[in-house]
Amino acid sequence: MAHMTVGTKLKAAVALDVRTDRGAHNEVLREHIKEVTKSFEIKEWSMDRAYLSRENCNAVAAVGAEPWIKLKSNTTAKTKGSPAWRRMVLEFRQNPEVAKRKYHRRSAVESAISAKKRKFGSFVRAKKDTSKENEETLGWIGYNFGVLCRGAHEFGLKPHFAN
Repeated sequence: MAHMTVGTKLKAAVALDVRTDRGAHNEVLREHIKEVTKSFEIKEWSMDRAYLSRENCNAVAAVGAEPWIKLKSNTTAKTKGSPAWRRMVLEFRQNPEVAKRKYHRRSAVESAISAKKRKFGSFVRAKKDTSKENEETLGWIGYNFGVLCRGAHEFGLKPHFAN
């Protein structure tokens, strides 16, 4: 299971967590929020329904960004300690076209996954859990190298390597 946070311009994986066990989506998301905001200024954070919770909305709002999570049919606007949740739910209901456009930015993740699978295949060949995690991680590193090369040519980006 690969959890990734993808930028919307280059579609580079800016945070990655690969695990052989399932679950822990929300904990991984909140770790990504902390990591990504160290290097990037985040204005909006779009997520799929797996991350629909007030805690996640609060975590995104705490870094000064707007959360955008597709709502379920039974989602209520009750705050329960999360003003960010209420704003998001009301925006989806009052301005559905704007909310859908903002939420749709999460399709960058789907595009990145598709591109990575086209380059490196859609399955992991390793047998042991540690090897599976390493193989998937290396696939994403290879994908990011390709994205950064494209970014250097298309946008004139100069890579900065952290120590």
